[in-house]
Amino acid sequence: MHMLRKKGITSKVMHVGSMSGLEAARRQESDISPTHLLDEKTGTYNIPFIKNEKNLVLIKGYKRRQGILYRKDTWIKPDTKLSEIVHDKKLKIINRNQGSGTRVLFDLLLKNIGKSEKEFEKIKQEINGYNRESKSHNAVAASIATLKADWGIGIESVALKYGLGFISIRDEEYDFCIPKTKFKTPAVQEFIKTIKSDEFKDKLLQLGGFMISSDIGREFPF
Repeated sequence: MHMLRKKGITSKVMHVGSMSGLEAARRQESDISPTHLLDEKTGTYNIPFIKNEKNLVLIKGYKRRQGILYRKDTWIKPDTKLSEIVHDKKLKIINRNQGSGTRVLFDLLLKNIGKSEKEFEKIKQEINGYNRESKSHNAVAASIATLKADWGIGIESVALKYGLGFISIRDEEYDFCIPKTKFKTPAVQEFIKTIKSDEFKDKLLQLGGFMISSDIGREFPF
């Protein structure tokens, strides 16, 4: 956003989660809605949620590494499995808000551990703090760093920023959903131009935990 401000483009960022962002784009209430929604059936990101949308455009973004954030004074180690952590009732989690791509991923991981809907519900009840929610990766990391929680799910860059431990889970596709009515506006076109620039790519890579795709900035189908 700093790069856009230098070009005279201002923006208002709202952390509402990928699901709510997609709904806002459908209602044409947003200019750009970032999305990283994992489809349970196909195991792919974003495309299954938008491929039949006639009034939306999907722009390819970049990859981010998602994983377990934890404070290093806990018993959690770099090779600890999620299935071990969720069964320790003494560990407090700070969860992401419902509808966020990270929450979707976390719940799918819990379903894989539980193997059945009944076991999934049981695991959720056992996790200390499952219903305590935060609206951003930074907020999750800050809660862990300030002893308000012991662990959570988030991206690697915030683990590095706050000096937390990190256990990689998977790389996710972070793309951008745009209403067709907004697609040709100067601000949106400048945004697409910016994410394709070498300056943006370099800044992103410096944060850690990000990967640049060769088709960044391209319109779906990629």
